[in-house]
Amino acid sequence: MTEANFNSISGLYPRTRSKRIYIHRPLDETLVEVRPDLTVLIKDAFGRKGSLRRGYGFAFAASSEKPQFLDYKKVEQAFLFRKAPVVSSLIREGDFEHRCTFLTSSDVHGQGRIHLFMEVKNVHATRKRTGHCYFLSTERQHDQFYVHTNEDYIPFRSEDGPWLAGMAAVHEQGSPSSGRLLASSGDVLAHYQTKGFAGIGLSKKGEKFVNALKLTAELEPGESAYIELEVPYPFGLGTPAQSTTSTASTAEGMGSSHVTGREAALAACQKLWADVLADGMILEVPDSQVQRVLDTITINLFQLMASNERGDSIIPGQGGYNDFAMVYSWEVAFYIRTLDRLGYSSIVERILNYFMSTQDDSIGPDGDIKSAEGSFRPHIHWMCETGVVLNILADHYMLTRDRKWIHGVIERALRACGWIASERAETKQTFADGTKVKHYGLLPAGRPHDWPVKGYFYFSDVNTWKGLQAMAQVLKQIGHPQAQQFIDEADDYKACILQAVEHATYLLEDQDIHWISNEVYAKPDERVGVYSIDGPISLVEAGLWEADHPFLKELEQYLRNEGIMNDLFSCKLPGMEDPLLGILQEGFAHGEIDLYYVNNSERTWHRIWIEQGEREKALRYFWSTMAFSTTLDTGHCHERFSPQLPWLSPWQPNGSGSGRLFDMIADSLFVVREGKEQLEQGQEEQGRGHLELLPCVPGDWLGIGKEIRVAGAQTMYGEVSFSIVRTAASELKVEVEAAAEITTLHVNVPAIAGSIDKVSVTDVLGNPLSLNVSFDSDRITLSNPLQPVCLHIGIAGTAGIA
Repeated sequence: MTEANFNSISGLYPRTRSKRIYIHRPLDETLVEVRPDLTVLIKDAFGRKGSLRRGYGFAFAASSEKPQFLDYKKVEQAFLFRKAPVVSSLIREGDFEHRCTFLTSSDVHGQGRIHLFMEVKNVHATRKRTGHCYFLSTERQHDQFYVHTNEDYIPFRSEDGPWLAGMAAVHEQGSPSSGRLLASSGDVLAHYQTKGFAGIGLSKKGEKFVNALKLTAELEPGESAYIELEVPYPFGLGTPAQSTTSTASTAEGMGSSHVTGREAALAACQKLWADVLADGMILEVPDSQVQRVLDTITINLFQLMASNERGDSIIPGQGGYNDFAMVYSWEVAFYIRTLDRLGYSSIVERILNYFMSTQDDSIGPDGDIKSAEGSFRPHIHWMCETGVVLNILADHYMLTRDRKWIHGVIERALRACGWIASERAETKQTFADGTKVKHYGLLPAGRPHDWPVKGYFYFSDVNTWKGLQAMAQVLKQIGHPQAQQFIDEADDYKACILQAVEHATYLLEDQDIHWISNEVYAKPDERVGVYSIDGPISLVEAGLWEADHPFLKELEQYLRNEGIMNDLFSCKLPGMEDPLLGILQEGFAHGEIDLYYVNNSERTWHRIWIEQGEREKALRYFWSTMAFSTTLDTGHCHERFSPQLPWLSPWQPNGSGSGRLFDMIADSLFVVREGKEQLEQGQEEQGRGHLELLPCVPGDWLGIGKEIRVAGAQTMYGEVSFSIVRTAASELKVEVEAAAEITTLHVNVPAIAGSIDKVSVTDVLGNPLSLNVSFDSDRITLSNPLQPVCLHIGIAGTAGIA
């Protein structure tokens, strides 16, 4: 018996490469990205410099050849460490090997520093070789670096233009091997220290790259030359509010008092990140590819946000080439919840301070609204923004149960709930005969998302209902006097949405299946929006439909019939929504392309199939998402995948996608579902948590000696920790501890890992416990013992596991 795994799925198509790797510090107000051609671009996180970019990088010329950028298509990129953004880039071209290390740290004053370490090695077997290395600096507008301003949807390509005239006006040499570069303003561009280079100076007019630091090396076979550079953060916009660890300013390595040596810089960067991540959840899996994705996600989350100067508010970005002035509530909600699940609640509260401020002077979403009063309006215009913010607030409270915090934001939440009720009241219209309009009780018509469409989209309403309903339950839990008012409002809203869905349900006689539109008035022959994302699947995502809803089978069949969905992807796009970008993409591919919107609805289908018991389907989507939603080299998440364009990598790194990837991984390992427990006879039922361990874990992860470990996971019902290790072919050992609000524990063992034939329970010291445990061949159930326990599970029939 075999099942899909990473290798069997990832080898089906060429995988995407990273065209942008963030290396800046956590919550930094300066964004620093490493590119595959050994260049670095820097921008202000808040857009205070508009589209101005500062750039640094390397070009190279062998002997008498003209200098040029190294071929990015040959680059091998990787992180040097699991949980610190230190990038190693390697390009071998001709007789030379170029190995670069990029990272950031802080100086003793907390100011940011970019470190660039370059080694040039002669790899010819017998010949002495001469090479010229150029260190470039530039400052230009964003669009000058790319073929198209919206470079997220264009494959990476090196552009010479913005780099030809450098910024370096003065070269001050402190010794034959060290010095610094100054701009015409007198600002320091870089300090440097070298070994093995000679003839160091600025390139002159007539050379391809002017005002670059030019270094020459004559190298014997196997010999290397080195340059270490330390670049102060540009723009002079202050220091990040996030406290970071400063590097030692003393020289190390090559001895310049202005250049932190490689080992000291690496140590400082690692400590900075270790301090920031110290209190978070531990999640370890026995799969290097998935673990790399988890580690990259964790780093990225802290790089996709920027703290304001006061430190009381954090702006959440989405990634890609945009700065963080562009905020998408629906998108960032996925990774904000991940931060809460990881245990970084104090960070989330600072993000929510930002969202609360967007209610002041809000202009509301892009729709036919009566008033904007009470709505939340971050940068973007989607109709669901207010509901999404309410849901983030409710989720945060349920994951922390912090009553002091919720009382501090409750008035703003109530205003937002009132705005939703007021706008819904405007659409409660009837015809002369008393018949309700099809959009009765929905939000007014408006923009559901970025696609240039307008209407009564379910995507807008289900996400708004989800936030209203979640906040109503919070109000009930804290005993607020308006709780019942908004519970009733949410119930009425749900009824109106489901009634509108009925109005928009049609029988497709040629396919013998039902079709539900994604917009109330859209007909079966009309295609608006992105049906596989903003259509009926959004009802499942919001909780209006359960995973066993009978229509889901028909929806899946329809999407497959239309060629939108297959065994690896759930959203094949007909092309780019911007025709010019589509033409450019096909130009890069030299023909037609396939374009998939990845990790969005795949996440929902993955959950549906887990709950439906469709393990094979769920695993295929799990592995395809791990492979084709992430980059080959660094495990970064991106938004769209094209097999023909490995350097496309749109919106990479991707905030919302990172949150969805985390959900898919974590939900494969454990899920806490609501159960109803009768407290005492005559008392009302009360919601309690049921912990499911291993709802859909890859069978290979349960191989002998392999361990799954989760510690400090935050759930709606309190904290969970567990470890699972296969101690022998015939035994699985599970240690688990769960909060008191979780009443029942379940452990699932997939058939490929064997069949359960006995279970015993001890405390963590090995003392036997007498507990009521029931089990069958693939599932164990017991009440929460309210203490750490160890389950010793006897396994028979293990042929499927190595």
